[in-house]
Amino acid sequence: MNKQVLENAIDASYKEIQYLEEKIKAQEFLQKQTEKTAHIGSWEIDATSNQVLWSDETYAIFDKKKESISLSYETLLSSIHFEDREMVNSEYLQSIIDKREFYVTHRIVHNDNTIVYVEERGVHSYDSSGKIKKTVGVVLDITQRSELEAKLLEINIGLDKQIEDEVEKNRLQEIQLLQQSRLAQMGEMISMIAHQWRQPLHAISTTAASMKFTIELEEYNCATQEGKEEQQEYFLHKLDSIEEYIQNLTTTVDDFRNFYKPNKKEKKLLLEEVCEKALKIIRASLKADGIELVYAYNSQEMLTMFDGEMMQVLLNLFKNAQDNFKEQTIKSPWIKIITHKNTIKICDNGGGIPETIMEKIFDPYFSTKNEKNGTGLGLYMSKTIIEEHHYGKIYAQNTNDGVCFIIELQEEVN
Repeated sequence: MNKQVLENAIDASYKEIQYLEEKIKAQEFLQKQTEKTAHIGSWEIDATSNQVLWSDETYAIFDKKKESISLSYETLLSSIHFEDREMVNSEYLQSIIDKREFYVTHRIVHNDNTIVYVEERGVHSYDSSGKIKKTVGVVLDITQRSELEAKLLEINIGLDKQIEDEVEKNRLQEIQLLQQSRLAQMGEMISMIAHQWRQPLHAISTTAASMKFTIELEEYNCATQEGKEEQQEYFLHKLDSIEEYIQNLTTTVDDFRNFYKPNKKEKKLLLEEVCEKALKIIRASLKADGIELVYAYNSQEMLTMFDGEMMQVLLNLFKNAQDNFKEQTIKSPWIKIITHKNTIKICDNGGGIPETIMEKIFDPYFSTKNEKNGTGLGLYMSKTIIEEHHYGKIYAQNTNDGVCFIIELQEEVN
């Protein structure tokens, strides 16, 4: 090879080296700028020599100057917040044993005592015998993110407390409305009981008067054994009747008392059973107003329900129909009760509900009755009981004759 060729090769190699050096410098500059912009530093731990290398941004994150610190694994740990050192060291050593990525979040303290949160990740390399050689990693300043997360957590805690307070407020309001609704029904219930009691009380009065007249008129000749026996038989028969009437009155009181018991307990019932429980209270009142009851019981399913609350819903629907018949002066009024599977329909021939207010009838304090007779809570509480306590649905549909209220309860899952 002649001298010129050799010189040309040397010159080319020199230029290639210059190009590579410039490229490395450019990459280092780019890396530094990237690290500075992203606030990410890089580091390296040589397990053999215990030497630690930091990039410029790592020094900045740890608030250290190159000339003021001699880097080693021990000095690295000493730069960490004293409460986090053991945790970081344990995670680092365990990740080496497990041959997995090193990942930890911890605090460091700057020279002005500012607390900085960082996230560190590293990967290990091992020799052929499986002994650790080196760990290369990055450190990211996450202080702003941590502060933001803390603020968001504080906001969420505050929101959770507000939501919890609102839920409790709504629960107490619901209880208050339910009690208010039941108190409003109590006067109506007393009126129903009066209708229930009127017939047996009249019967007791008539029976007692009959016995009194029998004694006064001396219808039986007690001077003879036969007369005594006839009188005794007559009086025992009448006393049995009075006892039967009293039992009827007691049952009515028990129905009333059970309806207002504060405890709630689920029961499995046929829809027919809960309808009949409600009708036992109001049937006499409906009959006194000339309202015909039509039954179409077609459900044989046992459904889980709070029977006291379901009675309240049904009584409210029956009473609404009764009041409407009076206001509209409906001739030959009737209420039809239809059950099928998990559905109850209460239909009447009262003329229906104007379509302009149909969407409002379940709103609280909305009533079509005058102020004296309506609180506007009956249908609202009925909706609450069906939808929130029984997870069902209640809605109304106008018919050719009047309106049907449909209650759909959850079907039982076998």
